[in-house]
Amino acid sequence: LALLILASVALGVVMTGCGASNPIASKRTPRIDGTTAHSGGLTIALTARPTRTESGSPVRFTATAYERHAAGAVGYRLAYGDGAGAESGPTPLFCIAGTPHAVHRMWSFSHRYKASGRYRALLNVHVNCTRDRTTAAIMVTVTE
Repeated sequence: LALLILASVALGVVMTGCGASNPIASKRTPRIDGTTAHSGGLTIALTARPTRTESGSPVRFTATAYERHAAGAVGYRLAYGDGAGAESGPTPLFCIAGTPHAVHRMWSFSHRYKASGRYRALLNVHVNCTRDRTTAAIMVTVTE
């Protein structure tokens, strides 16, 4: 027990010294914001980097989906909030025979907002042959 306590204390010292709380380092990296949503066995996440930018500058979006028991294909639609969007295209309408399995998908997108304003980007994800579908949203602020 004493060895376990000593190892825990040592690990805590190592973790606190990793520089994560360094205010200079955090000012140099662009802010990343994200949101998650759940529906049945489906969990999705949407992040944007940066969430505050100038018009014409690229914003990188990352979308992930994890379904515990995927019985069919996974489809998505990302609306940037300014009328533009990206989607998986036609999602094949099939169901998987047998025991459904876990599926993890990740998509990356880049978008440039042309005008200043606050934009609400929406990620919709669905899994065929299930009722699992959900939406995650994130705000992006664009200045001149």
